[in-house]
Amino acid sequence: MPRRHRAARDRAAPEDPRPPAGLAAARLQAPGYVVRQSVKGPYRCPGCQQMIPAGTAHVVVLEDGDPESRRHWHTPCWERELRRLR
Repeated sequence: MPRRHRAARDRAAPEDPRPPAGLAAARLQAPGYVVRQSVKGPYRCPGCQQMIPAGTAHVVVLEDGDPESRRHWHTPCWERELRRLR
């Protein structure tokens, strides 16, 4: 198993990160989460386990205060997850 780069692990997270650019529409926001738009890729959607190809519009979801929780979702998959969370 490859080792993690030690300097990245030991580096302290910035105390006041800049706000994310490109916040998603209000209907996609959820309390306790930061949701923004993206078109980069490819990524695997945790909702359907399918690939999100590069250049496809989707949302990036982070739990407040936890940058390691960042996940890239298809917009409809995130909407389904929001209904499940509520």
